[in-house]
Amino acid sequence: MLFAITKQRTEFVKLLMDYGCDLKQFLTSKNLKILFNSLDPKSGGYRLLMEKAERNKRKLKFDSRSVEDGQGNRTPEIQLTDVGSLLARIMQGSYTSIFNTQKKKFEQGSATFDNPFDLMTIYCALDNCQDMALLFWKKSRTPMQRGSSPTVSTTT
Repeated sequence: MLFAITKQRTEFVKLLMDYGCDLKQFLTSKNLKILFNSLDPKSGGYRLLMEKAERNKRKLKFDSRSVEDGQGNRTPEIQLTDVGSLLARIMQGSYTSIFNTQKKKFEQGSATFDNPFDLMTIYCALDNCQDMALLFWKKSRTPMQRGSSPTVSTTT
């Protein structure tokens, strides 16, 4: 499932879900962090999250939040708190991030989410994968999410 999502294989993701892959079991905080760190570097969401991660990394006294990019360069690792802060900024303060309010729970990596379809819609919108964002948006149970557009504006 992780491979299909990161490679934007919408039909394969749909097939996996149709044949019993439970997104709620799959989407742990660890897998969500992997997904956000594998965003397409050309997407606006990636650029905004990297700016946020870079600012947060500078606040730390040591370089524990960086990863190698495969070419010997170290880039900041995107944390779920970075995602929550970005969403709060995009939604102009009308969004309260569960990543920031329950930080310890999500840092352990095994936390699951009540409605993973909301988070996957946001991830796909930030990754410019509109077809998959629409797939997850249609399955969402949250009224606010169902009533909004399945894309997130990444302009500031």
